[in-house]
Amino acid sequence: MADRKAELERKKARLAALREEKDRRRREKELKDVEEAAVRICGKEKSKTKELPNLYPVVTVNRIYY
Repeated sequence: MADRKAELERKKARLAALREEKDRRRREKELKDVEEAAVRICGKEKSKTKELPNLYPVVTVNRIYY
Protein backbone atom coordinates (compact mmCIF):
# COMPACT_ATOMS: atom_id res chain seq x y z
CA MET A 1 0.00 0.00 0.00
CA ALA A 2 2.85 2.39 0.80
CA ASP A 3 4.40 1.63 -2.60
CA ARG A 4 1.14 2.51 -4.31
CA LYS A 5 0.90 5.81 -2.41
CA ALA A 6 4.49 6.69 -3.29
CA GLU A 7 3.82 5.85 -6.93
CA LEU A 8 0.72 8.08 -6.93
CA GLU A 9 2.68 10.93 -5.35
CA ARG A 10 5.38 10.63 -8.03
CA LYS A 11 2.72 10.68 -10.73
CA LYS A 12 1.08 13.74 -9.18
CA ALA A 13 4.42 15.54 -9.03
CA ARG A 14 5.18 14.60 -12.64
CA LEU A 15 1.77 15.81 -13.82
CA ALA A 16 2.15 19.07 -11.90
CA ALA A 17 5.54 19.63 -13.54
CA LEU A 18 4.06 18.90 -16.97
CA ARG A 19 1.19 21.35 -16.35
CA GLU A 20 3.63 24.06 -15.27
CA GLU A 21 5.77 23.49 -18.36
CA LYS A 22 2.68 23.60 -20.58
CA ASP A 23 1.50 26.84 -18.96
CA ARG A 24 4.98 28.37 -19.32
CA ARG A 25 5.08 27.46 -23.04
CA ARG A 26 1.56 28.85 -23.52
CA ARG A 27 2.51 32.16 -21.86
CA GLU A 28 5.68 32.41 -23.98
CA LYS A 29 3.66 31.75 -27.13
CA GLU A 30 1.10 34.40 -26.19
CA LEU A 31 3.87 36.92 -25.51
CA LYS A 32 5.49 36.09 -28.85
CA ASP A 33 2.15 36.50 -30.62
CA VAL A 34 1.57 39.88 -28.98
CA GLU A 35 5.05 41.07 -29.98
CA GLU A 36 4.50 39.90 -33.56
CA ALA A 37 1.15 41.69 -33.68
CA ALA A 38 2.78 44.87 -32.38
CA VAL A 39 5.43 44.64 -35.09
CA ARG A 40 2.75 44.18 -37.76
CA ILE A 41 0.78 47.16 -36.46
CA CYS A 42 3.74 49.49 -35.94
CA GLY A 43 5.66 48.42 -39.00
CA LYS A 44 9.28 47.41 -38.60
CA GLU A 45 9.67 49.19 -35.27
CA LYS A 46 9.41 46.97 -32.22
CA SER A 47 8.90 49.73 -29.71
CA LYS A 48 8.96 53.49 -29.79
CA THR A 49 10.17 53.59 -26.20
CA LYS A 50 13.60 52.50 -27.42
CA GLU A 51 13.79 55.77 -29.36
CA LEU A 52 13.16 58.00 -26.35
CA PRO A 53 16.80 58.41 -25.32
CA ASN A 54 17.50 59.80 -28.81
CA LEU A 55 15.06 62.64 -28.18
CA TYR A 56 17.21 64.15 -25.47
CA PRO A 57 20.39 66.05 -26.33
CA VAL A 58 23.79 64.72 -25.35
CA VAL A 59 25.77 67.47 -23.68
CA THR A 60 29.54 67.41 -24.00
CA VAL A 61 32.12 69.92 -22.90
CA ASN A 62 31.93 72.14 -26.01
CA ARG A 63 28.89 71.07 -28.01
CA ILE A 64 25.32 69.81 -27.75
CA TYR A 65 24.43 66.85 -29.96
CA TYR A 66 20.94 65.71 -30.79
